[in-house]
Amino acid sequence: MSRNKLYFLMAGFCGLGFLWIGLNLIEATHVEESSLTPCLFKNLTTFPCPSCGSTRALLAIIRGNFGKGFALNPVGYIYLVGLLVVPIWLLRDFLIKKDSLYQFYLKAEWVLKKRAVAIPAIALLIINWVWNFYKFY
Repeated sequence: MSRNKLYFLMAGFCGLGFLWIGLNLIEATHVEESSLTPCLFKNLTTFPCPSCGSTRALLAIIRGNFGKGFALNPVGYIYLVGLLVVPIWLLRDFLIKKDSLYQFYLKAEWVLKKRAVAIPAIALLIINWVWNFYKFY
């Protein structure tokens, strides 16, 4: 993937992420729990995906309920870090005309392709998915 395409996608996903969290913060002030669900997998199968609950986790973390955020979905913390770090990193690269985020992406992709990293990462994802099934059913 080219640098420009990656940066465009990351900026777009961050923008959509902030929009989604904002919409849920507004809706959550009117109802106890948001009824919005972007999860195509859950909408089609009625089963939660590994990241189901991430929006609620982010909302809990934003409100200072760190334990609840972790219990809802630990992936929410990863999303939060991404939403906080990526836009700043993109802006930094743009302003100083560097590609450090792109270089980090390439290195992370290379590391994740290693079996010693990929297998535990997949195992953690599966454990999180089982946890989601446990919570929802």
